[in-house]
Amino acid sequence: MRETKVKSVRALERGLLILETIKTLGCVNLGELHNRTSLPRATILRSLRTLQETGWIVSRGNEVDYRPGPKLAGATVPSKPRIADLCAPVLHKLTNTVNLPADVAVRRGTRMLIVQSSRHLASFPINARPEGRQPCLLRSALGRAYLAFCPEDERKELINLLEQSTDPDDRPAGVRKWVDRMLAECRQQGYGIREADYWAGAEDFGAEVSAIAVPVKIGDRVIACVNLMWATGTKNAQDFAKQNLDALRTAADDLAIACKQDPQYAPPSALSKH
Repeated sequence: MRETKVKSVRALERGLLILETIKTLGCVNLGELHNRTSLPRATILRSLRTLQETGWIVSRGNEVDYRPGPKLAGATVPSKPRIADLCAPVLHKLTNTVNLPADVAVRRGTRMLIVQSSRHLASFPINARPEGRQPCLLRSALGRAYLAFCPEDERKELINLLEQSTDPDDRPAGVRKWVDRMLAECRQQGYGIREADYWAGAEDFGAEVSAIAVPVKIGDRVIACVNLMWATGTKNAQDFAKQNLDALRTAADDLAIACKQDPQYAPPSALSKH
């Protein structure tokens, strides 16, 4: 009996690719979807509308950021960690002190997950609601601060995982001399620096942004990282750090104390995927 050839549905393939990208990143905008999938923007917009109408994804009122919807969220999006509530007053105090936006992120697998932010208080154009975004470990200030200051066994395990990754953001992990040098510089200066142009497109921030980040530690464990951002070109990282690093470190210390004193907070296991 002759086998009938069945053609795949191209539109469905594209929709599933977009859905998987939103599932992986947790929160994503049109520009990021275009960069990640290489699909035409008009195609992405048609798929987004269908996915929204059927409940697979949701967006904010201005339709800039897309997140997993009710059909997808229950199984794919972790519950908001306790640290997200604990760090809110810390970030508010930090931004009121230095008049700059800040984020707190925890590690999720081989990415950082932004759980709280004070960007909505920023004095310059910037994506105001980044919660759910997942910066990479090797190019973001948050990720570099985590890798540089976490325990050595955890760092080695994470770098090994990054070497096996097919994500373009993780590709530098294969150049171990560069990774070791970059992390040594972070430890020497006491903070991580965002790589130039990383997540700095107009659709994401409105203006190019630079950042430095420091770890939040309990004992030798890094439980989170906190950053401060400024408009690129107004200051270099060294001058910015001279003016603001003390305030950033104070915020990290305050958050560590708040976590230690809170009976509901439980730090993640050392190499947890969550």
